[in-house]
Amino acid sequence: MRKPWNISIWLFAALGSLAPLWGQPRSQPVDYVDPNIGGIGQLLAATSPTVHLPYAMVGAAPLTTPGIRDRYLADKIHGFPAGPATLMAATGPLETVPSRYASEFDHDLETATPYYYSVLLEKYGIDADFTVGERSVYYRFAFPRQAARRLLWSVRGDAGLKLAGKNAVEGFQVDEGIRKYFYAEVSQPVVSSQVWQRSDGGRDVSGVAMEFEAQGEPVGVRVGVSLIGGEQARRNLAREIPDWNFDRLKTQARASWNRALGRIAVEGGSQDERTIFYTALYRSMARPVDITEEGRYYSGYDRKVHDAGGHAFYVDDDTWGNWRSLAPLQLILDPARRDDMLRSYVRMYEQSGSIPRAPGAGGDNLYMIGYDAASMIADAYAKGRREFELEKAYEGLKKRAMEGTNLPWRGGPLTALDRFYLEKGFYPALAKGETETVPEV
Repeated sequence: MRKPWNISIWLFAALGSLAPLWGQPRSQPVDYVDPNIGGIGQLLAATSPTVHLPYAMVGAAPLTTPGIRDRYLADKIHGFPAGPATLMAATGPLETVPSRYASEFDHDLETATPYYYSVLLEKYGIDADFTVGERSVYYRFAFPRQAARRLLWSVRGDAGLKLAGKNAVEGFQVDEGIRKYFYAEVSQPVVSSQVWQRSDGGRDVSGVAMEFEAQGEPVGVRVGVSLIGGEQARRNLAREIPDWNFDRLKTQARASWNRALGRIAVEGGSQDERTIFYTALYRSMARPVDITEEGRYYSGYDRKVHDAGGHAFYVDDDTWGNWRSLAPLQLILDPARRDDMLRSYVRMYEQSGSIPRAPGAGGDNLYMIGYDAASMIADAYAKGRREFELEKAYEGLKKRAMEGTNLPWRGGPLTALDRFYLEKGFYPALAKGETETVPEV
């Protein structure tokens, strides 16, 4: 599942990534988007060329060389996300260490869009591409002729992985304190398989290697994910990708993005200016993320599965950076969806006793200082939104502001610094050598 990124750096571009788009005809909003913009992080973390549907639970981007923060400059692909698992295609002798089976790649041999991605894994001569559903992803790997074709699956840490029949694999991995499940099927007969385990930096890694005949059609991989359970992951896959029609799913994903981006029609401007604008608009529809599955959702705030009651449940919201402009923009473009996002904050209060500062799937991420959820909810109220439970939202905001700490990356009750702030209106600077003990969460 997708991880947060910093939306404050959308417009810092890896300028070279615009070059392949210059001069190309573009007829629809999605054609202007270049997901590689932001791939060089001038200030904070770089963005990824993530393929996803607007506000969807699943997003996929190549997993590039660890340690290279500017993703556009990474020279190798180590795999692709399959929910919580990592998937990689390879040929030749079996390798289970990512640094050994990773492949070089070249942006000149890459296509990156919001709804589709393709790349050549140069080490093996494998053409890889993928597209997505709301809670699913569809990969294809075209291997060279007469090569020993192989797919490698792996999960790390507190995790499990197993074959689920001859042509399927399923498993889970604990992330953000919660279990994330996946179920996957392959399109070609598996002629042999091998289960393996190893240790990597003190963490256990479990894996499965699938072998296929040395020649044949591209190997398709359909993956469903869930926060509710393994059976729900199967159901999500069956509902969203019921067959092996890759082009239909790709067309549906493209249409979804054109509908979403088409809410703003641009007049005038150069090709490059439209590219920057629509790319930023695409980034604005990455979060918060809808984790509702068939009318239910798993909440990391009370560790229970709930009936959604007809309203989607959203997580992964970096409120500290979003309340100023992103939340107001979403309120203009999609007010009904924004109402459900606000309802989600109230539900989190009901389930945990606190309106979070930066809600993740597993709980409050406690990013930055202050309590920006109050500003975000007040802004929506000032603009006439009344569809969420205002009194309960106010109750939760007041409780957090008056009883909980707002120190950065901290949780728990008020500290002496918070009490000083409530009395004086600012946080003091501590004298040299003076410390304030702040409880950990």
